Amino acid sequence: IGNGDEGSPTNGFLLRFNSGGTLQAYLNGSFIQKPGTPANQVAPGNTIVLGFNYNTNGTYQFWDSKSGTSMTGTKAATNFATGNVLKLGTTQNPSRYFKGMVGELKLFNGVLDATTFSNERNGLVAKWIQPPPTPAPTNLSYTVSGGAMVLSWPNGAGWQLQAQTNG
Repeated sequence: IGNGDEGSPTNGFLLRFNSGGTLQAYLNGSFIQKPGTPANQVAPGNTIVLGFNYNTNGTYQFWDSKSGTSMTGTKAATNFATGNVLKLGTTQNPSRYFKGMVGELKLFNGVLDATTFSNERNGLVAKWIQPPPTPAPTNLSYTVSGGAMVLSWPNGAGWQLQAQTNG
């Protein structure tokens, strides 16, 4: 995603991963890259959430759900207007074509405070990555007969769990 020149990113803003799967960002030609370790590399089948928060004072935070870590730093404040339109899922490099699905994209017209940034990214992780919690059984009952205990709970499928003791 970005409005910069992906082939030679000397202006604008880009958020991407390189041909090896390492997460990267560009701010007007300034290169920001997560470490090239497996924890930071996107692989086929990964579902990831990326967050980038940039303040006009030059501070930034680059977060990803793959590693669960942030990079912070400062890049000179600048105007990212390039005359290029914002692009999503496009490339000028044939080894970096996007293959997958974009589930959601959020853009904000201003910097988010730390709490809001954290809440937004955590909400996206909960929505797109973490499976919904399995509800605990309700109306749990048990019976004991001849050294066996049977736990039962009605959940529409009539589940039961049996434990046998050796007497």
